[in-house]
Amino acid sequence: MGIENEPPKKRVRHRRKKEKQSPEPTPNLFLQTLSRDVARILENGELLYDLAGKRLALTALSVKKYFEKTGDTWRVGIVGFPNRGKTTLTYSCAEILGIYGVTSQYYDLDPYTNSGEAIAGKISWGQRKKRSDISREEIFANIQGFLSIQKGVVWGDFPGLITDPFHPERLETLDLAIILVDSLEEKEKWEQMISGKVTSYIWVRSDSSEKATHIQLPTQYDLERTVKFRVQYLCLINRVLVELMSLRGIPLPEIWQYFSQAERTVLEEILDFMYVPDVIPDED
Repeated sequence: MGIENEPPKKRVRHRRKKEKQSPEPTPNLFLQTLSRDVARILENGELLYDLAGKRLALTALSVKKYFEKTGDTWRVGIVGFPNRGKTTLTYSCAEILGIYGVTSQYYDLDPYTNSGEAIAGKISWGQRKKRSDISREEIFANIQGFLSIQKGVVWGDFPGLITDPFHPERLETLDLAIILVDSLEEKEKWEQMISGKVTSYIWVRSDSSEKATHIQLPTQYDLERTVKFRVQYLCLINRVLVELMSLRGIPLPEIWQYFSQAERTVLEEILDFMYVPDVIPDED
């Protein structure tokens, strides 16, 4: 019996699949436009001032309406070592917020010096005299005077000595503390001091080597009673109002509809980061 011949096998050609090449990355027009608009704002100092001022005006309007309805009082205290610019900052914040229509007042919580008289124009900054013979009664009367102010935002100018034995009593009167420091090391020292004595706090940096962008020190420039609308002051005051509204459970105003995406980015991601960075508590 013969072997049947198998039919010839067809040759199968294996075609190599062409590898799909990744498409060329297309530029994101939105990000390009956003980046360009942000750069344009940052290059123009007047735009920065206008932007920070516009946000503060919208926030202040809501706060003003709240005070008109409730007659509430918010107390803010500025703490920090001597010669960090506490008086200049405290006075400027109080005056600027008042210009924006919110009841606002400066108060000198430091009876050891004449900063309150200097800020009122009664004496020059160089005529201040430090006192060490302050009685306990005088100090508590000073604190009571701070508490006696009703309605609006009251800005307290604290003594600079971190070991002052009466700081706990002053801090207990506050709704919010502002730590004004030259370095993170100073910030940590004041955080330890105020821990457990105040409901909430934020911190800002004063650096004499960056006079153009940071808070001026009165010991270098003498105290000027002419309020200057610095961007950092406007950002700080807005942050203070937002913090206090949050602590009171007050709904925050819907303001971002009045800003472009670039303007919001400049405010939240750049100016706030530079001037009023968030405090991140330790996970202990």
